[in-house]
Amino acid sequence: MNDMKTIKQKLFQLLLEEVSAYDYLNEILKDKQRAIVSNDLKSIEHLNGVEQMVVAKANHLTQYRTDILHDYFINDPVKDNSEMLSLFMADIPDLERAPWERTKRRLSKAALEIRTINQQNIRLISSSLEHIRGLINLFMPRDENGKHIYTNNGDENGLIGAKNLLDCNA
Repeated sequence: MNDMKTIKQKLFQLLLEEVSAYDYLNEILKDKQRAIVSNDLKSIEHLNGVEQMVVAKANHLTQYRTDILHDYFINDPVKDNSEMLSLFMADIPDLERAPWERTKRRLSKAALEIRTINQQNIRLISSSLEHIRGLINLFMPRDENGKHIYTNNGDENGLIGAKNLLDCNA
């Protein structure tokens, strides 16, 4: 019984740490989204580094939780890792289960928010890149021998010269 109590304490603490890590990751991703919109490349670079550290920490916590649950189910192997926590929680008495359910919902909600913000950021970056590609095509001359800043591939050209209306495909 004491072993079950120790496992429950460890797992609950891990779940709280995971929720905290995911909440922090959400804040970082929202900051990153604001940086993308405002084209603050320095902030984006910094936030990418912080994001990678938090993701590594969250992955470590998730792996540790999975290892503890595997040890708990050693005599009754569970095939699906995603159902291990639910099966473990089913063994918890009803009176003690409410905080576990709330924490599990918070974890699921945070993970969903991370996926949503990541998808939004991907769309923002894709739109920005398409806009830049459009600008490059707009300012390329019609003939490749003319003076221009960028080539068709978006590379900087050494033949930079004065721009005129014809260079802008007008």
